[in-house]
Amino acid sequence: MAANDLKIAAHFEEEMSALKREAKSGNPTSGSLSESLEKFEQLSVSYPGNSMVWKGLAELRVAEQERLGVLALKSMDMKTPQHPASWVSRQNVRQVVHGRDQQFTFEQLLLPQQNAEQWRMARRDFVRALILCPLDDDVRVSLVELDMVIPDAGSKSADLLTQAASLRPQHKQFLDYLSWLAKDEPGPAVQRKIEELRLPPDKKR
Repeated sequence: MAANDLKIAAHFEEEMSALKREAKSGNPTSGSLSESLEKFEQLSVSYPGNSMVWKGLAELRVAEQERLGVLALKSMDMKTPQHPASWVSRQNVRQVVHGRDQQFTFEQLLLPQQNAEQWRMARRDFVRALILCPLDDDVRVSLVELDMVIPDAGSKSADLLTQAASLRPQHKQFLDYLSWLAKDEPGPAVQRKIEELRLPPDKKR
């Protein structure tokens, strides 16, 4: 079992590093992530009790949808106020859905090449990952980032955000991001809770 866990961890780190490199370059490749997705789908069948399998599968699903969005914008020569990758990111889509005007549904913001069901499957995969590893604060954040893809999922975001903040009360950058996520949804009340959980410099663990 330990050997299998190490093998899965190596696959996970390899795929996540590749995604980070591509995101940093801002220039997604034209080839899909289907091979990587297939590998993690197979792992999810063989090792359904490993949280990294579901977390990796979810990240790959979303990354593929974001990649398709960037390529679609570039093919249409769309001029966006931000870099295309930022424009189609999960954070930006969420911000628009939960924005003050709330003029668009999640599905209305997707480009023709994107698949809403893949976004929903990604969130369900993150749920599985959290069940298997309840102390993973990063998965909690991912669930909040994708709360716009499933009706009523946002009702759980307040708890997820405050739980994540309580797990890492000493990490300023992380808490600032949680506060930013909470700004539009769930709102100022949760932002205040996050601030209350922030440890002062002299009480850091």
